[in-house]
Amino acid sequence: MITKNLKKPLVRLLTIFAAGNSFIQAYEPTLIDTHVHLWHLDRPEGIYWIPKDSRALYRSFMPEDHEAIAQKNGVNGVVVVQAGQHLPDNQWNLDVTAHNKTLYRGVVGNLSQVIGTDRFQPLFDKLCQDDRYLGYRISGRTKKTLTEEFYRDLNETARRGKTVDMLIGNYTLEDAAGIADRIPNLKIIINHFGGVSLDGNPLVASWVEKFRAVAKHPNVFCKVSALFGRVKSQPAPLDLTFYKPILDLALECFGEDRIIFGSDWPVTRTTADYASVLKLTRDYFEKKAPSVSLKLFSSNAKKFYDLEDVQIEPGTKKLPLSGKSFLINGRNAFIILPKKVGKKIPWVWYAPTLPGLPAKSEVWMFQRFLAEGIAIAGIDVGESYGSQDGRKGFSELYEYLTRQQNFAKKPCLLARSRGGLMLYNWAVEHPGKVGGVAGIYPVCNLESYPGIARAAGAYHMTKDELKVALHENNPTERLQPLAAAKVPIFHIHGDNDEVVPYHLNTQILVERYLKYGGPAEVELIENQGHNMWTGWFESETLTRFVVDRALGKPWQNSSRK
Repeated sequence: MITKNLKKPLVRLLTIFAAGNSFIQAYEPTLIDTHVHLWHLDRPEGIYWIPKDSRALYRSFMPEDHEAIAQKNGVNGVVVVQAGQHLPDNQWNLDVTAHNKTLYRGVVGNLSQVIGTDRFQPLFDKLCQDDRYLGYRISGRTKKTLTEEFYRDLNETARRGKTVDMLIGNYTLEDAAGIADRIPNLKIIINHFGGVSLDGNPLVASWVEKFRAVAKHPNVFCKVSALFGRVKSQPAPLDLTFYKPILDLALECFGEDRIIFGSDWPVTRTTADYASVLKLTRDYFEKKAPSVSLKLFSSNAKKFYDLEDVQIEPGTKKLPLSGKSFLINGRNAFIILPKKVGKKIPWVWYAPTLPGLPAKSEVWMFQRFLAEGIAIAGIDVGESYGSQDGRKGFSELYEYLTRQQNFAKKPCLLARSRGGLMLYNWAVEHPGKVGGVAGIYPVCNLESYPGIARAAGAYHMTKDELKVALHENNPTERLQPLAAAKVPIFHIHGDNDEVVPYHLNTQILVERYLKYGGPAEVELIENQGHNMWTGWFESETLTRFVVDRALGKPWQNSSRK
């Protein structure tokens, strides 16, 4: 059944069947609100900036208060911005929104109290372990000048690909322009039209000049937020003409590609309901052009906060056990779930998921994974040989499963044959997202299989170009990050393998891995090659390794038992 509501923006709803659920739903966000606050009055520092006599705001606002409003207004993507500067509230905002990652796409915390100090890095590192931590807001200011330590932390923020929301007040538009000039790769967004004050009179000329100056920096965006909150006298007017000067100026200065919508809910309640601020904003921008409105309400937010869409559609993949097939951005993927799942689903990531794989030969060990409450998943990235295109597909699967389907953050990777190239090249770039790597005669060396000439096309390179770039693309030459993270690996390989020779693949990889300090173990099978011998797929040792790594148990090398 298709339901139409012409008053709401288009929401693309796609479904796939999943065990234990009637449907898994995946939304392609078309209305993203990048400025929603949540708070609870019982938090240690409370909400100090709200007057206790405010009937509209002096109460707790939690996801259960917000979700119905979002649904009613067609909002299907939200960035939560921390209300206040209390450091523990960074994690609190992540925790209270983790139940609905499809709606709550990310959190902007607040690190005003620690930026420019030695306390910044360890807290920032911890928060960034959650992919939904998009960045932080700076609002309160501890020092008059912007110190070298302050810029040091901003540079680290840029390096990590995180964002900075700036509340203009304690920080100025000149500060924002200076930071943008010094760190051009840092994504900055000035909140609430750069702190403009609206009273019905012409905008102050000196402020307009500073607003224009900061807009000249291409790494600075403007958040079209808190329209009602920028008005001196509350409740604010609901007449669009009152807001037209600042909306005109923002669009003129930042252009249609650097403006992003934010409601500032629940602060909007001081004037009117959520629908009112949404209607006011939409009425202005939809008259400009549908493309401008789409950028404001969706695509610009995705670009700035790096909110990737995942398009989910029904799939047709045949599986050796009962499971669910679906497409992620056009690629065949699958999930095989155990009968009972908890809040976090441990899982095994299988590759290669080519036509016919996984096969019936894997049923024995898959059944043992399922019996331990462990799911199996994979995605078909074609004959990518570990290329960037294949890695991108792997990241899309990982993000979808961990963000929207509550799969655990650290799966055990299970690489069969050329699945080794695929999984290892992804793992070395994401060592913090890997619980362990198991291999069944895995390919680890592009020069061995399929050979540089054959692999070059998948990498969009010539043979000579790929040979020069092997240090960036060959698993045996990229192991240091994985070893530094102490990710355990276990391979089972035959000494008579002529397709994927042991001495050119597993032996090289494991020797280098041990040299770098990583934990590794190999079971070398005599007189076996690259074949369908049942011992490859019914190995108690390999199966136990995979189960323990998927469940997050500590590594214990069997040779040291």
